[in-house]
Amino acid sequence: MCDGPRGQVKAVAQIYYGQYRFDETNGPLQGTAKVEILPQEIELEEFEARRDQNPAVVPEFRKVAIPARYNVKSTLTAQVSADVSRNVFDFDLESE
Repeated sequence: MCDGPRGQVKAVAQIYYGQYRFDETNGPLQGTAKVEILPQEIELEEFEARRDQNPAVVPEFRKVAIPARYNVKSTLTAQVSADVSRNVFDFDLESE
C-alpha cells in the first residue's frame, strides 16, 4: 500500500493462497492508500536451497502474471480506518 501520488510505501504483505494479513507491526497507517499487487519471483539462492534439500525433486514455482492495472497502473485504493475492525480489503482481480 502506498500513500497516493507520492508513492511512499505504507505497508507490505505477502499473499498466500489468495489471502494476506497485516498486524500492528506491518500494517498501513490511517488514511487513503493506493494498493499495488506485485508478483514475487523466487530468488536464485532460494531456488538452489530448495533444490539442494532434495536434488531428485524440482522445487515448485511459477511466474504469476498480474495485469498492470493492479500494480504499476493501479487504481485500487483502501480507506484505512483507526478502527481496525473496519479494515477489511478484498479486491476482485480479473485476468486480461
